[in-house]
Amino acid sequence: MEVMISRGEDGKQPLCAKTKIDLGFDRRALVIRTSRSGTGLEAEAYVVQECGRFESRAYGRGKFADFAQRLRFRKSARDTEKAVLALHEAALASVELVKAKALAYYGHDVEGVAPALQ
Repeated sequence: MEVMISRGEDGKQPLCAKTKIDLGFDRRALVIRTSRSGTGLEAEAYVVQECGRFESRAYGRGKFADFAQRLRFRKSARDTEKAVLALHEAALASVELVKAKALAYYGHDVEGVAPALQ
């Protein structure tokens, strides 16, 4: 898994760490993203559909929304490279479980996952 670190296209955005994992269906990928959010650092997971160079994502709740989950939050943390990478690595530790939940959300069978997740 490759971790991409950036400050946005113009270099003036908050520091962000991002990892993409292919889900293997319908051009969808699971994205683990860690960045500044409100009063601290947040690591979140969400699913996007890749359309060439662009990513499409449906926000909201219910059957028309894409999978999204907050993984970790560190209150009052600064967005230094060391802090962002540490929180991102902690979020990546549970990536297999999150991937299984995302696949189950879209109705795909997951091998080797407890039935409670399916």
